[in-house]
Amino acid sequence: MTIDINDGESAFPCKDVNDHEKSVRKFYHKEMTIRDYFAGQALMGIITNYTGLNIPYGIKTDVEDAYKYADAMITERSKNEQ
Repeated sequence: MTIDINDGESAFPCKDVNDHEKSVRKFYHKEMTIRDYFAGQALMGIITNYTGLNIPYGIKTDVEDAYKYADAMITERSKNEQ
């Protein structure tokens, strides 16, 4: 089962790229989505609140929380685009 997630499109889209460059880029790597970018930024905020090695919940939970923040940011962003 595939879950449909609003990833917010590409975080850093390249403009004025010809078709060959587009196909090469998609073959070698997936572009970072806005969701990934937002999650990375949220994760940095989560991590900076740690003191020393005191990790209260664990890395997996932190990453899940970061994507929850990203999803909330995309939802709010889509409200403002209408």
